[in-house]
Amino acid sequence: MARRVRAAAAALLLLVIVGAVPAALLSWGVAPAALANLTRPDDGSAVLALLTVIGWLAWLAFTVSVLVEAVNLIGRRAVPLRLPLLGGLQSIAGALLVTALSAGVLPAQAAPQQPATAPTATVAATSDDQPQEARSSEHQGHSDKGGYLVRPGDDLWSIAEQVLGDGSRWRLIADANPELLANPTVDLAPGVRLAIPETGWPKAEPRTVTVRRGDTLSGLAEKHLGDSAKWTRIFQANRDRIEDPDQIDIGWKLVIPAGPADSSKPVQARPVRKPATVPQQQAPEIQQPAPEIQQPAPEPAPQQQQPAQQQPAEQQPVEAGTPASDPAWPLIGGLSGAAAAMILAGVGVNRLGQLRARPIGRRINHPPVDVRRYETALGHRERPESTELLEQALRTLGAHAHATGSPLPRLQLIRLDEASVRFEWSRPPAVGAPEGFDETDGCWRLTTAAASALPPSTHPVPFPALVTLGRDDQDAWIMVDLEARSPLALDGPRALRHAAAAAMAVELSCSPWASELSLTVVGGDEMFVRAACPELVSFHARAEPALDALEALLVERGADESAIALLRVDPDRAEAGAAQVLLVADELDDAEASRLARLLADRDLGVGGVVAGSGDAVLRLSGTESDPQASLEPDGLSLRPQLIAAHTRAAIGTIFAATDEATDTDAPWWSDADNVRPLVQRRESVQVGEPEPETVNHPYLKLIGPIELVGTAGPQPARARRQCEEYCAWLLQNPRSTATRMANELVVAETTRRSNMSRLRAWLGSDADGQPYLRQAYSGRIELHPAVESDWQRVQVLTASGLNRLAPDTLVRVLEFVRGAPLADAAPGQWRWAEELRTDIASLIRDAGVLLTRWALEHHDLDVARWAAARALLAAPEDELLLVERINTEALAGNAAEVQRLVRWVTGQARVLGVDLAPETVDACQRAMEGRTRPRAAR
Repeated sequence: MARRVRAAAAALLLLVIVGAVPAALLSWGVAPAALANLTRPDDGSAVLALLTVIGWLAWLAFTVSVLVEAVNLIGRRAVPLRLPLLGGLQSIAGALLVTALSAGVLPAQAAPQQPATAPTATVAATSDDQPQEARSSEHQGHSDKGGYLVRPGDDLWSIAEQVLGDGSRWRLIADANPELLANPTVDLAPGVRLAIPETGWPKAEPRTVTVRRGDTLSGLAEKHLGDSAKWTRIFQANRDRIEDPDQIDIGWKLVIPAGPADSSKPVQARPVRKPATVPQQQAPEIQQPAPEIQQPAPEPAPQQQQPAQQQPAEQQPVEAGTPASDPAWPLIGGLSGAAAAMILAGVGVNRLGQLRARPIGRRINHPPVDVRRYETALGHRERPESTELLEQALRTLGAHAHATGSPLPRLQLIRLDEASVRFEWSRPPAVGAPEGFDETDGCWRLTTAAASALPPSTHPVPFPALVTLGRDDQDAWIMVDLEARSPLALDGPRALRHAAAAAMAVELSCSPWASELSLTVVGGDEMFVRAACPELVSFHARAEPALDALEALLVERGADESAIALLRVDPDRAEAGAAQVLLVADELDDAEASRLARLLADRDLGVGGVVAGSGDAVLRLSGTESDPQASLEPDGLSLRPQLIAAHTRAAIGTIFAATDEATDTDAPWWSDADNVRPLVQRRESVQVGEPEPETVNHPYLKLIGPIELVGTAGPQPARARRQCEEYCAWLLQNPRSTATRMANELVVAETTRRSNMSRLRAWLGSDADGQPYLRQAYSGRIELHPAVESDWQRVQVLTASGLNRLAPDTLVRVLEFVRGAPLADAAPGQWRWAEELRTDIASLIRDAGVLLTRWALEHHDLDVARWAAARALLAAPEDELLLVERINTEALAGNAAEVQRLVRWVTGQARVLGVDLAPETVDACQRAMEGRTRPRAAR
């Protein structure tokens, strides 16, 4: 609606200027002959005549500018016509003309509008032909040989800004892709590969700068390119040197690419994007709240397409069925909430391993800035309760089958929604349903309410090879057991098969009930499988090795007469009945297909398969990655399939790769200077205890513990308070940012962002001088008042010189800020953008606790040592280094009972997590329990 209003207003303004102004001048103006009265007594007619002449000249200049811009637009000129002395007026005329054309208010340009599905049809071909190049393009943005692969949120202006050095050169790209961009105002579909012209306006030569203390990529971009949001251009120009955009070292020589200020080239109006329509997915227009007063920055960051409709701000994001109802859709498509929860659970396990293995003074790695949006989108879609409900049902069924000694029948399918999980059998079960389940028409159903009354269970599950196929017309997620439908055939375009196979692979590898499952993947997206799936997943480029391994397993299992269905639910023998799944993403030749069919003929050996091609059970895929359809045969079910598109696979793979335990970097809170002095005892003793409550007279956001915004001058909002606190934290972490970047990184619709910003502005209020704490973004940059701060910012100021250079009493001040784990009460799905912030806070506090505890032990101050370790453990619960310091403290105090308890705690924790203790931890436990370390063989 707002776009149409703007287009109508632009068209009306053009008509008024071009048509009504001449009529007004003719009616009310004075003939030029009256200028002769300048030599006579003034009666006013001469001045009016002069103004009339100026009006006619201005009208003529503007009308000619409109005509020239129309020629540029209709003719799709690579080098547009420019009028001398009328550059600014021509830019205004061009902007009005393109805005009017963008919604069809004026007659469209000569080139016909391309259907919305046309560009995406090209995706399959490009993805099929060059899958690896496409994946690498997701991070580098473009390839010199392969062109530019469009990502979600790209438009012609942002692409030209990245690859040509200036967004105003977008016409060159439009002219180079006439078959894809018949109408350059239509939104670009993710996955389209655009040709990039090699000629154009000459660009200035790049220059080199030396990194100095305090420099950042955004600061260098602000200084040399005029906009901090252009830091990605510097990052891309120095990919051979910079691995982490947050980490650049003093003395590095970085290439600064040519910027707008470096080249003399005409300025053009930015094309107004005309969203492509999605068939049968049009949402009704809704009334938007009062807009936040702001103007766009001169050259804003690349825009993320925002949907036209969004749920109320207070409502938690739901699993939406259409792009229009879900701001996360452009990033992760129709990925289910259960699958999102499984992926994030896998990332969480990896990140926990990073934190456990992190040496003191180091910082764990995080995904690049442009990829973190995907993790935020996964958090918005995450529905852990669905996963918990299904896992509870499966473990209850496993215990029931084991207790009755009666194997469950083959599973036809599972329907999972927000309220229940329904098991539909291929034949009626021989025994009744377990307690808590309802029996209806031969199906067993467990509701969320009934599951909450069941006792927790860790019993082996009977169906570990479950995968989600998609959503039916009742918005229920359809899952099938790959063993019961072996082999399940994937039929459709290669790009869709790869996207479906990737979704199955990551779900099988991350699901909490499939820890005993072994997955083998043949073909498809190798980079994604190796990055996103654990070590137990095997990848083969060819089918022969996988078929050999499967044949050997079947020979071994065929020699045993035990029923796999009962082995699997027996806690003592479950490992022998572990499911084996072979996932083949590409079609096999006739000999391989025949061999696989022969191996999978026996369905009682715990083996399942997914193959490309046709078969008795088929998931038939059609459409495109952005608008897919599917049917499950022979069931006759129409589905919206669960896929992971190419750009999403690249992002998820990057997230998993960044959580490699072996990678970490220097911590900004640690000093590596040569003159670092050890902590020394002050003359006065160090006092520890609960800090005195502090009175604040300005907005102050507490993040190290439960989240709390205090010291505000306005009333607390009646709704969306937590979201307002989240927005405040984001603004503190991203000063002078833009509305577009904020909406993109928080993955919220613009209407939601504006509403919450209005609430936050009213809540913060104004200072004593009447200055608002959250100013209106008249400059296009959102700024908080300098007085607004957080406890994390205060800690950063205290530790700026390095934790290892601080005096003991300063470390005490740092630990006094701790009230609990960072972001302790953040709701699931929220604050996903702040994972780096959360882990940095926990890491700094842990390092401070270790330093102060060690210093206190050296000076035999047991009270300070106990206080420091206990305080730090609030922020970093169960941290191994802190627990070792606790053991050392109690051993020094001679508290044998507490030492034994702590040793059992740390060793038991390692067993639960399935990890090894660090050698230093083993030594500390041996010294505390046995008085010395055990002898080792000489090496």
